[in-house]
Amino acid sequence: MFGLSADDTVTSRLRYWSVTSPETLAFVYVTPDGQRFAYTRQELFSMSRRAASWLSKRNVCKSDVVLCLVPTSPEQTFIALGTALLGATVMCTNMQYRDGSDISPLMKTGDVTAVVVDETDEQAIAALQTFIPNLSAPSVISEAVPSLKSVIFCNRFSQLSFLVAVAAEEEGDLADVSPDDVTTIFATSGSSGQPKLVPRTHREAMTMGLVITNVATRASQVSRRMSSTTPAHLAGRLAILLCI
Repeated sequence: MFGLSADDTVTSRLRYWSVTSPETLAFVYVTPDGQRFAYTRQELFSMSRRAASWLSKRNVCKSDVVLCLVPTSPEQTFIALGTALLGATVMCTNMQYRDGSDISPLMKTGDVTAVVVDETDEQAIAALQTFIPNLSAPSVISEAVPSLKSVIFCNRFSQLSFLVAVAAEEEGDLADVSPDDVTTIFATSGSSGQPKLVPRTHREAMTMGLVITNVATRASQVSRRMSSTTPAHLAGRLAILLCI
């Protein structure tokens, strides 16, 4: 179903849809003040490749683990998909405590190598500074997170915003990835006291996306595009790759 094979990855599905139905709308996001962002399947793949170039210039490499603290938005989507195209792993989450005490254990357990944060998010930046003293340095050191190499600032709101910068990048080369490579890590809600990390491979992500799409189709929900009202943003991204 949906042309899915056992060897598919996030990369292969993005490429597949960009070729087979390039003009089909894939992603829609509407801000609280009514600003609308819309991307076709071809545009989604192209922007994801350009985001991969943007991340690569900031030393994100294959097999890295990227923690994205940018909230649900087009920027978060392209950071996540760009990370996947580099053959790295992404974990998208929000900071719950002002001192970052919920984030640093996740980063250490997940061997996070890079953090992407909204440069206007003063609370997140202040929390990161509690355990990353040289936050703005090209290469960072953190005793709390020994694996950490860099903190990347995402400019979302000025004229030289992330989306403008990414659009100006060249489309990056696609990393050679296996269906069994880990592409994303989910953080549980922490109802047991401490959030747990659940890694998912490309193959598992494809299976999840297929289930989500089938459920959405049976429920007569919109499965062809994801909007700001989609509660599970990552689940929505997976459904994008598999929608009819």
